[in-house]
Amino acid sequence: MVWVMERIQKNKKMFNKILIISGSISFVIFLLALSGGEMYLPFAFLLVALYAVSMIICYNQMVKKPFKMEVVGNVLKGYKSTIEYTYRDKMDDVKDMIRELKLIPSASTFNFTDIIRDDVNGIGYRSMDLHATHTTSNGKTTTTVTDFKGKVFEVNFSSKDVAYILKEEKWKRAPSGYSFIELEVIDFNSKFNLYTTDEHEIFKVFTPSKIKELIKLEKKYDNIMMIVQNKDKLYILLYDREDMFEDMNNPEITIIEDYKKQINILNDYLNVLNI
Repeated sequence: MVWVMERIQKNKKMFNKILIISGSISFVIFLLALSGGEMYLPFAFLLVALYAVSMIICYNQMVKKPFKMEVVGNVLKGYKSTIEYTYRDKMDDVKDMIRELKLIPSASTFNFTDIIRDDVNGIGYRSMDLHATHTTSNGKTTTTVTDFKGKVFEVNFSSKDVAYILKEEKWKRAPSGYSFIELEVIDFNSKFNLYTTDEHEIFKVFTPSKIKELIKLEKKYDNIMMIVQNKDKLYILLYDREDMFEDMNNPEITIIEDYKKQINILNDYLNVLNI
């Protein structure tokens, strides 16, 4: 582990040199292009965009990817042998579920990273970071817009309860087969939209005590959240604007801290949901 981190740190120093040298050259070319008049403005801004993209790719290949693939998984495995870690995965089944249920309706691109497969208190689950985006264009420039950046938990939970979708959102978007319903709690209705396949049975799921605990939980973590009970899976999506396992200082400590933080959050939700 030590020699791996030494190699990654050397790569990081090398990347910083590349960043400074290429940045200086690009800046000089940028100034020359600007001095050439309006005709060269598109070239100047294209240069800036290419420089930014190339540096991101370079950093990912030299530093981030080796850290994720060679360090994170080994540290997690050493902490708990049953953990299975994957740096990147298409996660087509999760992506299809999100699209089908209109959880992030504006997103067109889904990037899943830091996938963990394990169990908590005997219950199997998968967790992952999700960065979902879409692009907009005004004819001259294209902008990437973030629709979701946070955690997704998928819990193996076969329930006889009615299917539902609880979303913290402004506009009502009921998926096919679901109906929007309001509960008799103003604080809850002002914060969440609730959709269900059974407008009568849902009141047995969202009891006054559970509603109260969900409101507390949302305030505790201060994240935009979605909860989905669908067939034999429970999904919890938390828009926390954070990525897991990014701190490369003292990785044997920071990686485990990130993992424990994630487990604590999951346990909090499972306790409130009586799982």
